[in-house]
Amino acid sequence: PARPDLLRARFDRVLALDNRDRPDDVIAAYEGFRNEEITVPAYVLKVIGDAYMRRRQPEKARAVYEAARADSPGDFQIELGLFYADVESEDFNAAFATIDALAAAEPPNVTVDGRTHPNPVWLQAQLAAARARFYAGDAAEAQSRIEKMLARAPRDIALVSALGSVKEAQDRPRAGGRLVEKAEAI
Repeated sequence: PARPDLLRARFDRVLALDNRDRPDDVIAAYEGFRNEEITVPAYVLKVIGDAYMRRRQPEKARAVYEAARADSPGDFQIELGLFYADVESEDFNAAFATIDALAAAEPPNVTVDGRTHPNPVWLQAQLAAARARFYAGDAAEAQSRIEKMLARAPRDIALVSALGSVKEAQDRPRAGGRLVEKAEAI
């Protein structure tokens, strides 16, 4: 068996390769781990899943994210990666289940220094859920979800921009363009 300190160095190398945007080398390192039957921790599997996504291999990414999820259930970034792998695989039922569960797990508000604010993680998950509907061809549902979020966070640039994109895709370029301009001005 490999020494723990050497394994940690190899795992750190994978993270460094990812930081340098070298997905092919990340994938090659993962294949080496698999050939040596080395158990890879969730935080490294997440990076490997991301590398497969950059190489447009969502099925392989999904398998890696699922392994990471088994090792680290409830990890927001792993769940988000799995969601995008499901979307890219056009498995919208799985994508909806993943992102809706992730969005439901987050509280809509957080309290910081005694003041209540919209939870940015909740907003990110809700926006991803709305985008999933858009990707699946349900622009009306995506628009409805985004508009509800905008009622809570009217100055959120990502939400305004997303609504503009949805409207542009619905052959409403003027309305969409105005929203994108509004987002740029925020």
